[in-house]
Amino acid sequence: MRKVLFGGIGLLALSGASPGAPALSIEHQPVTCAVAERFPRMEARLVPGGVARARVVFQGQNTEWYSVDMKPDGARFFGVLPKPMKSLKRFRYYIEVTDKTMGTNRTADYDTDVVDSTGGCKGRVMAASLGSASILLQGPAGVFALPAGFASSGVVIAGSAAGSAAAGAGAGAAAVSRAVLWPVSSGARARRWPAWPWSRRAAEGVRQALRTLDPSAARSPSP
Repeated sequence: MRKVLFGGIGLLALSGASPGAPALSIEHQPVTCAVAERFPRMEARLVPGGVARARVVFQGQNTEWYSVDMKPDGARFFGVLPKPMKSLKRFRYYIEVTDKTMGTNRTADYDTDVVDSTGGCKGRVMAASLGSASILLQGPAGVFALPAGFASSGVVIAGSAAGSAAAGAGAGAAAVSRAVLWPVSSGARARRWPAWPWSRRAAEGVRQALRTLDPSAARSPSP
């Protein structure tokens, strides 16, 4: 793998590119500082295109890695992380991309300090941040918990972690997990929701997650 630096922006060449094809690269300025109780927005430019999936993979106080998918925004991609709490002093992240031939590339690991206010980031690269967000969080298999040091506000956990939790919590929780994951994984609209006792907070969390991924799929689950 070749690594070239342009003005502080890491440019990583995709080692699995086919002969004669331009190398898919990640142009990203490492974020060294983020404000607590805000949603950090990580951005990167992926060139020359042909991106099948891009994600931000990150780690809090524990050893497990979590990820959020990145979405296109003009010529760039962005991914929003859960809110780091003030008790979290630092988190680690990297950006990973998969092209349409299933070749993958990633940046190095970067450490980001968490500070109480924007003044604490003076002289450093600060993450853009949002006051509110809806995040579909992918966790490691068998782990149903938020990454240590991050707030649960606006977050819905998907993937195998949600499935494992549903198995231990009973049929009602399993139905919730399937309702969240089916439209996400297939890209199809959820036309019918199974019957289970919904809490208002759980229903709103599901609606926010689906609205982020596909506004047309964000129907209100009916009890």
